[in-house]
Amino acid sequence: MKKILLINLSPRCSRRLAYSRCLALIVPLYFSLAAQHATAQQGMLQPAKILPGELFKVSVGTTFTYDTNVFRLSSLIDPAALTGQPTRSDQIITTSVTLGVNKVYAMQRFEFNGSLIDNRYNNFDYLNFLGKNYTAAWHWYLTPYIHGRLSASHSEALNNFANLTGLNNSTNRNLRTRDNFNFEGVF
Repeated sequence: MKKILLINLSPRCSRRLAYSRCLALIVPLYFSLAAQHATAQQGMLQPAKILPGELFKVSVGTTFTYDTNVFRLSSLIDPAALTGQPTRSDQIITTSVTLGVNKVYAMQRFEFNGSLIDNRYNNFDYLNFLGKNYTAAWHWYLTPYIHGRLSASHSEALNNFANLTGLNNSTNRNLRTRDNFNFEGVF
């Protein structure tokens, strides 16, 4: 069962309810949305999945994250000495655009999911990056008994800085790039 919370923010709301009552409705909603965002951020942004009957799919999304200690610095360390900024925190806006294609030709099926993920930092703007991710697959069939799959994937993401050592240069980015190429055949 899905619960839906409707809030009336019309001018009458401020007349009928005291300021504290309106605030009591808005604050839990904000924290509920923040919790949903944190849960989604844990799973990272994933490309949209295309169902077998669909040919084309596009999705767009954005997330806002406030990180209180981007570089996971000890409270004893002056952040300005290592990062060039007097703060440890930052606001991060992540925007994604995903395109998916699923096409069948005779016994062959072609799939492609590609996404651009743009990460923008407010204070540490040298960490800004545009991640390009894709998965592509060709499900090939010679006969119903001889078939297989040829696939490739590429992903780029920014790791957290908890295990990064040698933060001597404030322009270090902890990027993770993954490439995977695969061929499968069944007889």
